[in-house]
Amino acid sequence: MARPTGVTILGVLGILVGAFAFLLGVVVFLGSAFAARMLAGVPGFLVGIGAAMVGGFLMLYAILHIVVGIGLLNLANWARVLAIVLAAIQLAFTALTILHGAPIFFFVFAFRRLIIAAIDILILWYLSQPHVKRAFGEPVAAA
Repeated sequence: MARPTGVTILGVLGILVGAFAFLLGVVVFLGSAFAARMLAGVPGFLVGIGAAMVGGFLMLYAILHIVVGIGLLNLANWARVLAIVLAAIQLAFTALTILHGAPIFFFVFAFRRLIIAAIDILILWYLSQPHVKRAFGEPVAAA
């Protein structure tokens, strides 16, 4: 079966998001050394360690997205399942952020979070569709 267009779009976007996040992670990781130099002593050390950890986490997150994007393009069912898990985790964090209640000053950020939540819901819905499951070789129960 041919790869659905939506899967191709999700795969390419996953790779692009991963590449951007990896570059950002490298910048943050390298910036940690600069921050540690600028803030001498214990505060500099703590800021440097914290920034290095954030940069490392971003790079791991990026690699995960790149791997999932490549898996989606190759119609690997594990990549579809992992994409569903990643979208669900992001949706949960988005819901927690929205429920936390930001001041009205941060309306733009809340609106952005609502858009991200809508996109995550669409990803979850799309990757659960019978024709998408069939493309990945997963058996679909007859309705």
